[in-house]
Amino acid sequence: MDRETLESVRKKHRLFRRWQQTREKDDYTAYLKARNRASKKCKKAKRGLEARVAAEAKTNPNAFLSYDKSKTTTKSGIGDLKKEDGSKTASDIEKAEILNDFFQSIFTQEDDGPLPDPPTAEYNTPLQNFEISEEKVRKLLQTLKTNKASGPDGISPLVLSKAAYILAHPVTLLFRKSLPEGQ
Repeated sequence: MDRETLESVRKKHRLFRRWQQTREKDDYTAYLKARNRASKKCKKAKRGLEARVAAEAKTNPNAFLSYDKSKTTTKSGIGDLKKEDGSKTASDIEKAEILNDFFQSIFTQEDDGPLPDPPTAEYNTPLQNFEISEEKVRKLLQTLKTNKASGPDGISPLVLSKAAYILAHPVTLLFRKSLPEGQ
């Protein structure tokens, strides 16, 4: 960024801090104008940099590779977190403990006792002419949404979908046996 662009960004920050302190409409309007001006200048500076890198790509491939790396590199890890006393965490263990305490505080703790029995329902008419074919089971397995989470069985829909030809026969047998026994 050139000096003028940097100054517009600094001005935006100054006006934002002033608006946060005063909460006046005029200060907010001035901040919005400065924000929009800084945003335009930053976008223009970015376009200029990209144009220079593209123009020099054949003569200076390192500039292109450096720019590409800056855009494709991802940061990993969790930034520093504030402790209750206001200080920042120093290690990953402290971060894990803070996150653990937070998530424990927002979730309810269930009793470790036995789960209640589900309500039973009485059906007067049995299922008749209910056919489970291997072909239908295979088609259903293949059309599972593979980006969804696993069900209570812990089996990924992606695995079920990819192995549909192999799993269709045993799953069909399970369903055919399950219906008459009611389990």
